[in-house]
Amino acid sequence: MESELQGAQKMAAKHKKSNATVEIESTLSADAVAALCQQLAPSVQGVRLEGATPGRVHFSIRGLGGFSELMTFRVDISDTPGGSRATTRIESFKTTQETIMFIPVTPKSLVGYRSYRNFAVKLGEEVQRDDPSARSVFTERPVAGAS
Repeated sequence: MESELQGAQKMAAKHKKSNATVEIESTLSADAVAALCQQLAPSVQGVRLEGATPGRVHFSIRGLGGFSELMTFRVDISDTPGGSRATTRIESFKTTQETIMFIPVTPKSLVGYRSYRNFAVKLGEEVQRDDPSARSVFTERPVAGAS
């Protein structure tokens, strides 16, 4: 069996897990949540902080050696009357699929998804550690027609 790594997919491409997101509501300020995002990245295998702009923190998931970009995602953070709201969003990704003589024998796998999911869940846990009243929900939203 061989594994076929397919190129980075832009928003038009679909994978059944590409809409997975964590939604966090907290009494912490947006700046405090952004700081937690930036502090968390080094502790999650493969996740690298790429930069931040007002209301958004950008990350990538890299392969061994840090050269190959497997996935990019962001955390959007906004102030609310009671604190802040944060959501994650996968921006680009690569897939892999086992084949035998070019015939697919397994479903496509979203490369880097485990690291993305770990980051999202840990972010929710970190926010809840600092704000026990925070609400954090990780959702895998299926994409219609995705493989």
